[in-house]
Formats: sequence, C-alpha cells, structure tokens
Amino acid sequence: MPTLRAEVASLLGMQGDAQRGIAKVLFRNATNQSYIVEIPLAILGSFLINLRAIAQQIMAGTSSAPFLGQPLTLNSGRPFQVSDDRVGLELTLDNGLRLPVVFPRSAIKALRKSLDALDSRATDKPEPKVN
Repeated sequence: MPTLRAEVASLLGMQGDAQRGIAKVLFRNATNQSYIVEIPLAILGSFLINLRAIAQQIMAGTSSAPFLGQPLTLNSGRPFQVSDDRVGLELTLDNGLRLPVVFPRSAIKALRKSLDALDSRATDKPEPKVN
C-alpha cells in the first residue's frame, strides 16, 4: 500500500467528535489545499506523547529513530493515593514525561497479574494466567 505524504503549511483548527470518538485536525498545505486528519481516541494519548518527544528532539538538534512508534519506555513508577478510594501510579517515561494513571483499588489484583505476566515473559518463566 502506498504511503500518503502531505506537507503541512499551517494548522487551521481542531475539533473533537465524541459520537465517533475521534479528534479531527484541519491542516492547509503550501498550495492552500486543506485536509482533515482523523485520530481515534484510542491512540490520541500516545500520539501526543510521541509528538512532544519528537518536538523536544528537534529543538535539541537531534533526530529520532525512523518513525517513533506508539510503545513508550517506562523508566520508573511512583504510587500515590487519590481521596476517593482510587490509587494511581505516576509513570515516568523515557522522554522525561510524567504520566499519572489512576484506577480503582479493585483493579490492583488485575494489575498485579499483568505485571507477573510481564515478569514471566522477561525471565522466560511459564506465564501465569491473566484474567
């Protein structure tokens, strides 16, 4: 499949579409042709984080590996508590961005099982079942 290439000259606007679960971004190119890029909510957070990381690299005068992808590297995590019976982890990513993730206390068991599964994969142990 061919890759579509569009060179952006200016950002004309953005609009959220809650019904479709997308963010619409309206651009204009150098020949004054406008076009819309629709970004689904499922990847919007990662898109923004990666975009920020790339902007920091460009401003620092460095280039990233070709096409920085959706996966991000976790450097550390710090637990915290929210007053309404939720807990959270402040994840520090490899680009220095801090990402707080909040979840109900009832999700701790599922999180623990997921972390055990990751540990098993990393050490080539048989993987525990994750429900």
